Amino acid sequence: MELPRLKSLYEKYRDQGFEIVAIDRSNDRERASVFVRENALPYVFLDNGTIDADEIVGRVFGNRIFPTSYLLDRAGRILSVHIGFEEGDEAILEQELRPVLE
Repeated sequence: MELPRLKSLYEKYRDQGFEIVAIDRSNDRERASVFVRENALPYVFLDNGTIDADEIVGRVFGNRIFPTSYLLDRAGRILSVHIGFEEGDEAILEQELRPVLE
């Protein structure tokens, strides 16, 4: 599960402007709320919408695969995209993140 593993990265870099916006695709707000609460996740969480035409991620990014992570710069340009999330991917994300925050 990627969101709990990103917590230390978020805490390390949030004072430098790093933000995580998580978008839930499960359409189960109660389950998502419990997950956020149980893992004490400090991120911004959005609901992805309930039908294909209403889905935020699909409409904005053309994405249908979850989890997918986008690293955006301060101007909102996509710098990298990670499809899926494996153990150790947080280290790769940190390597990509450092130059953006400098």
